[in-house]
Amino acid sequence: MVVQRPGDGLGKPVAVDRQRASRGQLVGVVTTEADGGFSYKALADASRTLRFVYSGSAVTLPAETAVSILTSAASTIRARPRQLRNGQSVHFSGKLRALPAPPAGKLIELQVVLSGRWQTFRTTRTQANGSWAIRYAFRRTCGLLRYRFRAQLPAEAGYAFQTGVTKTLIVTVRGPRCR
Repeated sequence: MVVQRPGDGLGKPVAVDRQRASRGQLVGVVTTEADGGFSYKALADASRTLRFVYSGSAVTLPAETAVSILTSAASTIRARPRQLRNGQSVHFSGKLRALPAPPAGKLIELQVVLSGRWQTFRTTRTQANGSWAIRYAFRRTCGLLRYRFRAQLPAEAGYAFQTGVTKTLIVTVRGPRCR
């Protein structure tokens, strides 16, 4: 991320604060260029607000601006087996990529496409290390169906990430012939 803010010339200090919740923390100081602009690169490793503060000089007033960095939660997802028969179970599992997990675990919503839209059918929480697992048994599949699954990670208080989703997996289920 590069942010530009005009100042009054070369070498003026601009403080960079990271704000989480209600408190700020100085994370750096950048220096203006000849035209008064500056740039700052920030990792998108968690959602937060960066505040840029120029304290002013004898010829310019102080200035301040804030930039929000919104980072989506991320997780891996696996399904074993990927092809099965009606009556058998699939084991979904994954691990948070957006760590650390909250002390009580991160909420995971397993979703499937039904009637053309994503619908949550199981919910779980991660372990302390960020891993999660859900088993699901197919009971009502007729014929050959290919189901699309994903995990959604909703935004939660105490977890510095926005809502995110995993890649989509296809699980093929063969059931009896239905009339």
